[in-house]
Amino acid sequence: MKSKTSRPWHLIGVAAMVLCVTVSCASTSDDDYSYVSTDLDDPLQPVWDTLDRLPSEVSEAVMRAIGIQFRLINTQLSNKLQPLTHVMATVTGALQRLEQSTQSAPGNNGTFQQLLHLQNTILDNLVTKLEVHINSQVEALETKLKAHIDAKLSLAAGTSAVGGGLETRGSEVDASIAQTLSANTRALENITTHVLKINEKIGGSSESGDSCTTLLDKVTELLDGSVGASSVCPVENQRTAPSALPRDCSDIHWVQPEGPSGVYETFPTFDNKAPVNCYCDMGQPGAKDTGGWTVILRRRNTTYGLVNFNRTWTEYRTGFGDPGEGEWWFGLSSLHALTYRQPYEVDLLLHDIEKGIFHAQYTTFRVEDEAHAYKLILGGFSGNLTHDALTSKHNGSPFSTWDKDNDAWGSGNCGQNNGGGWWFNNCHFTTLTAPFPTSANRNARTIRWLEDDWLVLDDVTLKIRPFNYAERFNVHTLG
Repeated sequence: MKSKTSRPWHLIGVAAMVLCVTVSCASTSDDDYSYVSTDLDDPLQPVWDTLDRLPSEVSEAVMRAIGIQFRLINTQLSNKLQPLTHVMATVTGALQRLEQSTQSAPGNNGTFQQLLHLQNTILDNLVTKLEVHINSQVEALETKLKAHIDAKLSLAAGTSAVGGGLETRGSEVDASIAQTLSANTRALENITTHVLKINEKIGGSSESGDSCTTLLDKVTELLDGSVGASSVCPVENQRTAPSALPRDCSDIHWVQPEGPSGVYETFPTFDNKAPVNCYCDMGQPGAKDTGGWTVILRRRNTTYGLVNFNRTWTEYRTGFGDPGEGEWWFGLSSLHALTYRQPYEVDLLLHDIEKGIFHAQYTTFRVEDEAHAYKLILGGFSGNLTHDALTSKHNGSPFSTWDKDNDAWGSGNCGQNNGGGWWFNNCHFTTLTAPFPTSANRNARTIRWLEDDWLVLDDVTLKIRPFNYAERFNVHTLG
């Protein structure tokens, strides 16, 4: 910890850091994995998890309210801090000039020490005032969020009473959210104490700008980027921020861009007791912005490593196969844990048994929670395929397996009929978990994609990474 006598030489950095972290920052540096997860990582995680269990129309309304409140607080704090930062910068300049004169005239040292004490007093008063102000903002935010959530849950409960089915659940969720908000208000107050005394934590480091992963970024992720314009943090820090653990391959690639493609240990839920081994595509040599992909599905029709994909709901939820060794499925629960917290894109590479390679990419890829049967959300198609089979038939569809029929086919089970779990409608324009073809018959129930005629596939790769990751990676590495 730096002593107070060192504050003059870092005052500009400290004041700037106070401004950054007070307005929009609430985490530690994300440039490596050396630090330990604490309450500062994401104290609102229980809120996100509770909202995850609500009906989508309720959770979306609540998230809009949270985004509005955080932007309002950011604006208010920014307006208050700008003149204070200017004053502190002016004082710092005067102290630096005085120090120079002190070095040439030792007799001025007494005056210099008096001004040094005055500057420390100003800084302490600034910290105290900011703590009081932010605490009041946190209390107001809690009250507004509680009132908004109560209103939305009351509306949802009233609707359920008419349709018959969710009254009890609504009251239970209401009580759970009230308890969660109270607990997380205390956590936010603790954050205030930490960030406002950041000068003691970093000693005025010039690298303090790396601490700009914000609670507002979390809201932005959940709203698919609709709130992001108000963030004040550098672009390179608005990414998948690993806490103490890498959440996916982009977190690993961010700090190890020269690492080889291969199997790595990740933690999609940030739970150090729930690691997930996955295959990471780390990009092409000389073009490292092509890396950071988590391969979620691998199919290849060879005699080596073939895996049975006609699996149960539980197996599709947790994942199966051996990443890097033939074929595998990443797991629906891990897909949800990643894609619910920020926008993801997905890349598909398909090989037809006779027609060669086809490519498709979607700028939006999201998997909802198990309560919504891991419903698929897609958008932003591009590629050399003439027909967007995945969006046109499967967007908004729940996942189905032979033992859990969630599809829209009223007279049968698509999972049983096609031999693999998928986001079936009634039934499919593509299914990438079906059995491999045993002939060139394009009408057989095999792994395929609908174009003008069916593409019959013998090699498939699906991989995901955070949306616009390449752009952010280049800003981070090239400046």
